[in-house]
Formats: sequence, C-alpha cells, structure tokens
Amino acid sequence: LTDKQLLERLGSWSPIVRERAAMAISFRREPPISDVIALLDSDSVDARIGACHALEQLRGDAAPAVPQLLRTLEHDDLWLRVRAATALAA
Repeated sequence: LTDKQLLERLGSWSPIVRERAAMAISFRREPPISDVIALLDSDSVDARIGACHALEQLRGDAAPAVPQLLRTLEHDDLWLRVRAATALAA
C-alpha cells in the first residue's frame, strides 16, 4: 500500500486495521512521520488513535511528536489519552 493509503487506514473505525497500518508504516525505510503527526490534529478520534498507534511503533523516530502527544493527554476521549500515553512510553 502507498503511504497515503496507510495514513487513510490509520483513521479506520477498526482497531485491527489501524494497528496493521501502524505496523506497515513503521516498517517503511522512510516513514511519513510528519503526516502521522499531523493526524494528531484530525477531527476524527479514530485517526488520532491510529496516529498514536503508528507513533508507538515508530518509537524514537517519533520524538518530534512528543509536544503534540503531551497535549493529546488532555483530550476528552479516555481511549485517546491512553493511546497517547502508550505512545509516549514507547
């Protein structure tokens, strides 16, 4: 799949689809990190959760996302806050 297709799948309603897209992005030689970080500002909670999955998989390469992940910890959605904390822990 293309980067664009994987980024779209990070916004899926399905947790399995989001997680597999996140894994596929993490296997890329040059993952679209800035595009994943941009999803943290999406209107879609599913896309934000998918971005957190991808950032967790990217580990140290996701360091530029730390400020946005910290802001995400204050979101109203509990599950999004949990995913952001997990991404930060990775």
